[in-house]
Amino acid sequence: MSTFLLYSRNTTTTGRRLGNALRVPCGRTPPDARQDVLIRWGSSARVRSRPGTVYNTRGGIQTVTDKLGALDTFRQNHVAAPRSAVLQENTLEMLNYPVLARRVRHQAGTDIVLCMQVADARRAMQNGSEYVIEYIPTRTEYRVHVFGDDILRVSQKVLRRNVDAAVLRPWVRNHETGYIFVQPRQAPAAHVLQIAQQAVQSSNLTFGAVDIIVSDGGLPFVLEVNTGPGLVVSGLRAYAERFASLLGIEELDESVFDIVDGDEEEAHDEAPEAGEID
Repeated sequence: MSTFLLYSRNTTTTGRRLGNALRVPCGRTPPDARQDVLIRWGSSARVRSRPGTVYNTRGGIQTVTDKLGALDTFRQNHVAAPRSAVLQENTLEMLNYPVLARRVRHQAGTDIVLCMQVADARRAMQNGSEYVIEYIPTRTEYRVHVFGDDILRVSQKVLRRNVDAAVLRPWVRNHETGYIFVQPRQAPAAHVLQIAQQAVQSSNLTFGAVDIIVSDGGLPFVLEVNTGPGLVVSGLRAYAERFASLLGIEELDESVFDIVDGDEEEAHDEAPEAGEID
């Protein structure tokens, strides 16, 4: 049975390791020959021949890569997500501040701009921000790895100890501002896991790493679904074992897990890439 794991530029590290662990061909360029099984790890590159089985469709990945459109998709499917609006000069005064300005395609929260008033939103728009989402005071944040009807694993985002106050930006929770993913200090409630599954299903995906915040009031909101998350050892093994089970692979390449470095997961979804097959 022919199998190919297709990753993008931004998902290369984990995509290659996953392919090597499974001992299947992998790469950024789609194969010429028709495949029995195609695994898309964050890549929506067009393939020349329709595979027999696809894990994460091109359309599903495109849906969640458009972060603004994905929020609309969630809400249309009754999945709780922050309210959002396209940034336009004639509606800036109608926004319910504070809001977070963002780009449609973004990665790891590096684009987030906190807007307290009209002037902030106008400046963000001039600097490339395309839409805003409501600011939701957050109690905690989880990443829930969903695969079909199952939860593969859950991580919780926490602030590292002794973080320099100069880098803290409470509205941005990423590595640069002192946040990391760890084993959950508090297990998410059942309805948080359920909403993660609904987010993946509503996006027509097989699997995805769902970022969910729980508000100060205890309500969950889906921020996004990542189809090519960066993984360290435990997460990489969880996906490798699931794919191995589906593909009938009896033994993984254990040497792959010995060379994985780093101490956290990151969102590494596909971004526009020059020269990539459309």
